[in-house]
Amino acid sequence: MEVFKLLENVKSFNEYVSLTQKVVKSVDLKLQMFSNFNNTTMGVALKKAGLHELQYFKTYNECGATIILINWLLQTPASREWSQIGKELTDLIQYLLVNWKTDLAFDNKDWWSFLTIIIKITKGLCEKDTFIVNLMLQKVGEGLLELATASQPSLEQRLAIIQCFNDICLQASQLVRKSLTDRFDTYFTRLALWLASCGDVCAQYAALETLLRWTVERQQRAARAAAA
Repeated sequence: MEVFKLLENVKSFNEYVSLTQKVVKSVDLKLQMFSNFNNTTMGVALKKAGLHELQYFKTYNECGATIILINWLLQTPASREWSQIGKELTDLIQYLLVNWKTDLAFDNKDWWSFLTIIIKITKGLCEKDTFIVNLMLQKVGEGLLELATASQPSLEQRLAIIQCFNDICLQASQLVRKSLTDRFDTYFTRLALWLASCGDVCAQYAALETLLRWTVERQQRAARAAAA
């Protein structure tokens, strides 16, 4: 059976566990992913099956079928064809980022392991097509900022989150960034307060990059030069 049919047929968590076992063992499924990655149906199927991914990680402390298959997909080169499944994969990342707080939360020792995986996939997807970059900023950007300005992450974790956000912003269009400025403003205030007290040069540099890109107009060269 074709891989996207297997994904579509998942109706329960137990079926998702069985699918993951098949994916781990099957080279043929991997080859199918490479030949069908530009199929919109594949993106929809991945998003649907991916709703079980958090529960799988929580239960087994490892990635399930959806994350495994997306990592395989990321081995294909960047192209405009990625935009055909980009919306569904971005929706899935948004879902996982929003709902991990319910299923894992900061008090679970595995929360950072899971978020590290999500950050890696987010960066990988953004390298594939500018459509995905702009969509990722619109749908995932606020979730990353919320995490970056929460009290629980350590310095190293916060730095990784901010760097991921900066990577997306660097590639996103100025028009999209401008449309999101008001929504993100509260997080920038929190980030500025943290920057002043964190005491780490690398973290301060990453936070300053964020604030310069979002709060200082390009025309204000003197302010940018002084910050640099």
